[in-house]
Amino acid sequence: MLLRRFQQHVSSQNWTAVVLDFFVVVLGLFMGLQIDGWNENRKDAIREREYLEQLQTDFNRNIDILTMMAERHEEMAGDLMFAIGAVKSEALAPEDEERFKWAVMTMQQVPPMSLNMAGYRALVAAGDFSLLSDSDLRSLLVSIEAEIEFDQNAYWRNLGDSLGFSDEEMFDISRTVPHPSGKGIAIEVDFGAILDTRGALGVLANARRTHSQIAQNRRQLRELFVEANSVIGESLSR
Repeated sequence: MLLRRFQQHVSSQNWTAVVLDFFVVVLGLFMGLQIDGWNENRKDAIREREYLEQLQTDFNRNIDILTMMAERHEEMAGDLMFAIGAVKSEALAPEDEERFKWAVMTMQQVPPMSLNMAGYRALVAAGDFSLLSDSDLRSLLVSIEAEIEFDQNAYWRNLGDSLGFSDEEMFDISRTVPHPSGKGIAIEVDFGAILDTRGALGVLANARRTHSQIAQNRRQLRELFVEANSVIGESLSR
C-alpha cells in the first residue's frame, strides 16, 4: 500500500509527499534495526549473566580446593622441616617416629589439581568469550588459564624423579612389619638407614622447598580466582 501511494505521489509530482513517504520508509527501517539490535543485546546480556553465575559457582569451589591444597603442602613442608632437623641431630624420639615416617613416605605425593572449569570451557567452546563485557574479568580468566596450563605441563608432573629417594633407596630405608592389631601389615621407616643414605639430607631439603613452592603456587592461583569472583560479583550486581 505504501509503495502504491509512493508511486501515485511520484506520478502526480507531489514531491513533498514523496519526501515524506521516503522518510517514513527510512524511519521504519531504522526503528526495525534498532529493535532487532535491542533484542540481540538483551539476549546477549541474559547469556552473559548465565555464564557469570556459572563461573561464580565454579570459582567458589575452586577457591576452597586450592585453600585445602595449599594448607596440605604447607603441612608437608613443615613435616619435612622436622625430618631435616632429626637427620641433622641424628636423633629421633620414639614419639616422633610416626611423624618422621609420614614425612618420608609422603614427600613424593603431589596430587593433581581437580578444579572445576566447566563454565569457562563452555564459554570458550561456544565462542562467547567476547560476551563478557568487563575487560578486567577477561584478563583474569586468561591469567587463570595460563596458570593452570603451566601447572599441568611444567615440572609439577615430573616431580617424582627429582623429589625423593630412588626405588632402591626406598627399599633400603622402609620395611613392612606385622600390623600391631595382628591384622595385615604396616610400613616402618628405618631412621638409621636414612642416616647412612648418601644425600638423604639434600633429598629432604629439596622436597621441603618443592612443597613450599607448590603451596605458594596454589595460593597465587587461589588469589586469581578470588579476584575474578569479586569482579563477577560486581558485574552481577549491576
